[in-house]
Amino acid sequence: MTNAPTPETIKSLEEGKIDFGVVTTPFVCKSTVRQSRVKEIHNVFIGGSSFEHLKGKVLQYEALCGLPCIFLEKNTSTRTFMDDFMAEQGIELKPEFELAISDMIVQFAKRNMGIGCVMEGFAEDAIRSGEVFVLKFHREMPGRYISVVTGESNLISVPGRKLLDMITEERGNGD
Repeated sequence: MTNAPTPETIKSLEEGKIDFGVVTTPFVCKSTVRQSRVKEIHNVFIGGSSFEHLKGKVLQYEALCGLPCIFLEKNTSTRTFMDDFMAEQGIELKPEFELAISDMIVQFAKRNMGIGCVMEGFAEDAIRSGEVFVLKFHREMPGRYISVVTGESNLISVPGRKLLDMITEERGNGD
């Protein structure tokens, strides 16, 4: 089992280095890669107590331009998705911090180092405890998906198959 950004995971699958991958959309791959959506996910912008003046307001995305932002590094599907969405709004954000993992974005936001953008699930505990809050915008970012990707041959090792079966059984439909 390895951990890597979606583009690296797709490349490893295409090269036959891994049995399957769990990735987030969007991603680009060869036609030989099969995708099965597992769960819809949403990106959110979060802020700590220093940004409470934004809490409860419905913002335009331009408001982020004057704020310190905390994002994932550019080689991730989450960052690509967010950058593409912002470009559709006519906005290019230049973050103060580009971090390798989403958990660190939540930690930086809790410490009032800026506004973070993460998949909502990564910030769930901090949101529930009130350490951070979700910023509201006039238009929400569209949802995307956690997906399981397999190669064309679908030849998977026995341990890999057992793990894949556990993932798909949890979805309840087995595909």
